[in-house]
Amino acid sequence: MKLRAINNSIIVNPDKLKKELTKSGIILPETINQSLSESGEIVSVGKGVFKNGRLIPVTVKVGQRIMFKRFTNEELEFEKEKYLIIQEEDILAIIK
Repeated sequence: MKLRAINNSIIVNPDKLKKELTKSGIILPETINQSLSESGEIVSVGKGVFKNGRLIPVTVKVGQRIMFKRFTNEELEFEKEKYLIIQEEDILAIIK
């Protein structure tokens, strides 16, 4: 991947949400607040942050699927793909 996370940042490829279809065939549009999921796959991980002269490494790895807090991320478009940049402290769970 050409994107590389720095410090304790994590780049996530978010899961795509499915559009809802009513029984009568009407497609319900996604709202701006629901355009990206709260889960996805990690595609890049920073090395960590320095505290008191020591490197505190990030504990998640590329390829892991995670759930994260909503509205705490930055949306980024790179090569026509949407990614999210989150901080490690915004991860709620690792999906196994």
